[in-house]
Amino acid sequence: MLTAWIPLQDCDETMGTPIFLEGSHLKENSNAYIEKLKQEKKFFSNDSEFYELEQLLCAANHSMNISTTRLRKGQCCFLNSNVLHYTGPNISNNPRIAIVFSFQSKDNCYRESYDNYGNLISCDVDMFCKCLPDGKPDYTDPNFFPVLWSS
Repeated sequence: MLTAWIPLQDCDETMGTPIFLEGSHLKENSNAYIEKLKQEKKFFSNDSEFYELEQLLCAANHSMNISTTRLRKGQCCFLNSNVLHYTGPNISNNPRIAIVFSFQSKDNCYRESYDNYGNLISCDVDMFCKCLPDGKPDYTDPNFFPVLWSS
């Protein structure tokens, strides 16, 4: 999946722009811990969880930089689905207004995945789209996942 994050006003770190682990999508920067995370989740839900990842990587002598984004109105930040990332909290006094597009291939489908504590991991989109007869999210739901381009 490819995600495009597009702010509709100038945004800096205080407004909660995408934050990512540089190079986490590259095979040469891979290690067992990163590979396990990629199977479990691609994004994080809070600061402490993401910065804990940085601490663990540093302790394993596998340092990688955490990068924040500053975007002007209408600019895009593209995130490959293999990039470990999250969107920071908006701690400014301004509302954060942005559009997020996620592009997926036709064969993308829901896969159950669990965290280290046995809890089912879900994406925000799982709550909004229709469900298949077996109760799993339907990533072909045309109301939530319209076809923009087909080959």
